Amino acid sequence: MRLFIACLLLTACEGPAGPQGTQGDQGSNGDPGATGDAGPKGDPSDPAPWLTQSGVDIKVTGLAFNGSAATVSFTLTDGHGTALDASGRLTTGTVAPSFVLAQLAQNTDGSPAQYTAYTTRVQTSPITQQSATQATNESNGALHVVDATQGTYKYDFAAQTTGIDQALTQTVGALAVRTSDGAQTIARDTFSIRPDNGTIVTRELVTDATCGSCHRTLDAHGGRWTQPKQCVLCHQPQSSDPDTGNTIDFKVMVHKIHRGSSLPSVVGGTPYQIIGFGQSVNDFSSIKFPQEIARCSACHAGAQGDRWETAPAKTACTSCHDTTSFSTPVLAGMVLHSGGTQPDNAMCAVCHPATGSLAGIADKHLTGLISPTATQVVLTIQSMTSSGPGQTPTMTFQAKVNGAPRDLLAQPLTSLTATIAGP
Repeated sequence: MRLFIACLLLTACEGPAGPQGTQGDQGSNGDPGATGDAGPKGDPSDPAPWLTQSGVDIKVTGLAFNGSAATVSFTLTDGHGTALDASGRLTTGTVAPSFVLAQLAQNTDGSPAQYTAYTTRVQTSPITQQSATQATNESNGALHVVDATQGTYKYDFAAQTTGIDQALTQTVGALAVRTSDGAQTIARDTFSIRPDNGTIVTRELVTDATCGSCHRTLDAHGGRWTQPKQCVLCHQPQSSDPDTGNTIDFKVMVHKIHRGSSLPSVVGGTPYQIIGFGQSVNDFSSIKFPQEIARCSACHAGAQGDRWETAPAKTACTSCHDTTSFSTPVLAGMVLHSGGTQPDNAMCAVCHPATGSLAGIADKHLTGLISPTATQVVLTIQSMTSSGPGQTPTMTFQAKVNGAPRDLLAQPLTSLTATIAGP
């Protein structure tokens, strides 16, 4: 009975909550925790790249020789003035530079002859097992960073300058290939000096403009080289194709390519081929030049563009007349030169001057419609009227024959046609 009363008393004693008491004093701070482990240090030599555009440009600024060694100085930019770091650490994408170094010979009259490269390789055919020397660009020398933030570098050639003549022009061809996000951009430059500080000579038989009149822009070796002055550094008598035995000397190779289907050897059944990268077969036997092949000035328009008629040589002549033999016994498919055997080029100009003698070069080439004495007809359209819908077009034109205006009603041409076309 007493237990029951106690429970009632406990229940009856629980009243409402009293007012909140005053805040007590703040307790003291606890001891500091242990210091955490240090994070990894950043690499001060690997800063974030600065912004560049996607292109590339290379400019050679100097070429120096020390004994049998050569060094080229150059700059790399994105083509818009921003320096590039070739390693790709400071700027986006790596840049791979390579170089050709060659010496330009001179003729006895002081005019430029042909190049011989110091940078060469021996190429062996996996098919014939024959080997051939070829001029080429190299990248296995020593590359030195002068100042990556300024895009300045030096490159020491691996090739030795054996046979250098201090009084001859020395030319470097520089190539830069930038790879960024899986895409490549390419730039190239050429630079010449004479170690004796004499006058530099320049070889120019053809020009960019004459080549570009058909090709727009030359595009050789995957777009790496685009101008004849670059091509002739490697494509000279030093280089040949080990698979076919054909020379890749520029004057011979280009003549044969352009004559193509009308080469005497091709007409006789032998294709004209060069075996290229990866054993690719480049067959030029069906090529047709888009105008008269004997119009040599169509291509030869450079500073020495007249050499086709003033400097006859067996290699140049037989590049088009490629079944002509200058020695005996005459091989099958060949024909002996009508002037007999010729050991060298010394006597060529006796029979083959520019004009005259037994067979003047221009006399034999510039015939028919391309003869300087042939009738020259020039038509100039002056206006076209009444060309609207439902109208009959009227063309006004002028005709000149050998530079003089021609009355075509009184003196008709052999034929005259006009074509008008539109949407």
